[in-house]
Amino acid sequence: MSTNLLIDLPSGPSECFQLSSESLKLLGFNPEDLLYKHYCSPEDQCRGSYPCFKSDVFNRVVSKLYNVNLEKFYLLINGKLNNKKEYNKNLNLDNNSNPKDFINVTVLYKLLGGKGGFGKILKTQASKKRQSNNLDSCRNLQGQRIRNVRLSSQMDKWKESESVREKLGNDIYKLPKKEKPSENIKTTNFCDPKYVETVKKEVSKVKETVLRGFDKKLEKESENFKLCEELESKRSTLIDTCLDVYDL
Repeated sequence: MSTNLLIDLPSGPSECFQLSSESLKLLGFNPEDLLYKHYCSPEDQCRGSYPCFKSDVFNRVVSKLYNVNLEKFYLLINGKLNNKKEYNKNLNLDNNSNPKDFINVTVLYKLLGGKGGFGKILKTQASKKRQSNNLDSCRNLQGQRIRNVRLSSQMDKWKESESVREKLGNDIYKLPKKEKPSENIKTTNFCDPKYVETVKKEVSKVKETVLRGFDKKLEKESENFKLCEELESKRSTLIDTCLDVYDL
């Protein structure tokens, strides 16, 4: 009995390989090392299918066919990752518990990685990064910037308030009129002769102090004026003497 493997390579066309004890012998394997002869318990998924594959049979076959190290690739068996169990549970079994004709094997090469220094730097930078709630530069579902949408809504509100203000006109700035005193309220005149006399005395004192201040200011200005006249006379006499000396 044989099983067909449909091997999908990452770079290149898919290839079909017939897996049987004869083909394993041609590749240099001992079929008994890679195939079981039903040492499965009844609750296992194998259920008596033949050949009963070991978990690493596909890896060894791909490594031998394409001369690739086992540690440099991993396989997907029928779209699922190949596990390391004694039997391969990802195989499609028919009603008779036999493997179906084609088993899809996808070869995926492992990527070379570093020691993790750059990833550690990214993690530290992510912890230091400050989260800001400023979304003005982002766009909404319509493709508009959030900042422009917010400003346009503010402009619409301002226009509405302006229209209301124009309708009201200048009435909003007018002061309320004073209410006239009602005729029913009686007004009483305050008359206290002592208080009136004290007020008159204080007013007269204020007038006297103001007049004294004006008099002092006028005296200072008159003194300054007299000094200016004396200086002007002295200057004129000096000029006359100079003219006489030089016969001008």
